[in-house]
Amino acid sequence: MAHILSDFDDLTVVSSRAPDPDAFTLCTIGRNEMYFLPAFLEHYRKLGIEQFAVLNDCSDDGTRDYLLAQPDVVLFESNYAYGDTVNLPSGMSEQVSNGRILYVWRALLFDRFARSGWAVQLDMDEFVHLPPNTRFQDVARTLEKENASAALGLMVDVYPSDIGALARQASDTEIDLGSDWYFDGGPHLKLRENRAARVLHAGARAFVPYLRD
Repeated sequence: MAHILSDFDDLTVVSSRAPDPDAFTLCTIGRNEMYFLPAFLEHYRKLGIEQFAVLNDCSDDGTRDYLLAQPDVVLFESNYAYGDTVNLPSGMSEQVSNGRILYVWRALLFDRFARSGWAVQLDMDEFVHLPPNTRFQDVARTLEKENASAALGLMVDVYPSDIGALARQASDTEIDLGSDWYFDGGPHLKLRENRAARVLHAGARAFVPYLRD
């Protein structure tokens, strides 16, 4: 797949930092992410990330300049834009979400930074929580002992305490990870031996509001 996707690889490094193939890397894509970026970078540096491979998708809120100033960020740009689609060979479009460039980008970044080692891939509004005193390098060693090739994480939606807190946060320029955050307390998955886990609670994103004229 990587060879075919290379036809759509116009990713250009625009930062002064060149990619380090030996650094433990986090791959992410974002547009206008200044609300999350300071906390995002600080959070993952503490978890062992040594290099951030970031594709900037036409940001105009200061994200680009902020990332260019970070010594551990390799900043990429593309002539495509989020939401664009490309014509993939028959049968492949289903594997790459119908040819959406977003998923092509993700595959290209992961191919660059995880071909011979481990890397992390997520969005800038996602904050992974590991067990105390655990870093991603520890997770990688555990996966290697189990001959595993990947680890998936459970996504849990978090909310402020009430509508009033949500309204107050609306004027914040940066997310405060130290605020009081709440989440649905019920079980999200049921683990099953030798079978995929069964989803018990899909989270807030599963409920799509419908508006009538």
